[in-house]
Amino acid sequence: MDQYRQGKMVKLVCEGCRLGDKGQLESMILSTCKLLGMTYLSGPFYGDVTGEGDNDGTSAILIIKESHIALHSWPKRNALRVVVDSCKDFSLFELVSFFFEYLKPRNIIIYEEKIRDCIEAEDFYFNKLLLDDTLDSC
Repeated sequence: MDQYRQGKMVKLVCEGCRLGDKGQLESMILSTCKLLGMTYLSGPFYGDVTGEGDNDGTSAILIIKESHIALHSWPKRNALRVVVDSCKDFSLFELVSFFFEYLKPRNIIIYEEKIRDCIEAEDFYFNKLLLDDTLDSC
């Protein structure tokens, strides 16, 4: 299989956790990269959202050889979203364990994306109704 089809994408939503400043985000994102055996390329890069009340927060993204790691924080909501997208496989258990230990959240919601299907371009429009029916049944 081609490398761009390998790996996985995982999203964690950590609720009821202790969040600090950008220094904490930097420490978490770099530690995640090291923990998962990924190859650092650049970053982290930051973006701040202000003036949105409880939705104020900071996002950080780390570019890695394997793809990227992103953290999105909502300090007023005590919530953090972690996204790891990698063409290299990694341990979901290690990732979840790290964030349980580091943030002491009340809970972590885990989403893991996998290849669902492969549709050939010439079949796409012909099978659109079938695809729509399949999506509705998920």
